[in-house]
Amino acid sequence: MAWAPVLHHSAGPLQEARKAVDYGRGLVERWLAGRMFAGRDDPRGEGTRVAKFFSGSHTVVMAIELAVLKRERRRRVRDLETHLPRLQDEVLTLYHYLTVIFENVQLQS
Repeated sequence: MAWAPVLHHSAGPLQEARKAVDYGRGLVERWLAGRMFAGRDDPRGEGTRVAKFFSGSHTVVMAIELAVLKRERRRRVRDLETHLPRLQDEVLTLYHYLTVIFENVQLQS
């Protein structure tokens, strides 16, 4: 655990990380409720359930979770690789760029 020495001195970074996760989950919930689930009976509730589901996920099991989500919950979920391959390439490129940046650059507030 590379972050363990940081937490030895202060719990601040962990609290900031939790705040960031909560903030991001809130953004996703509102986006889903206002767009993807707009017009449904409970758009806010559906957005919250989906955001919580994916915020607790790890990429290793994401494909299995997506299959279950599609089948059991009948959500509008599409496989980017099949339906929008160019978008998937762009999303993966952005993800890799951000991963390299966050792993190699010391950010300051």
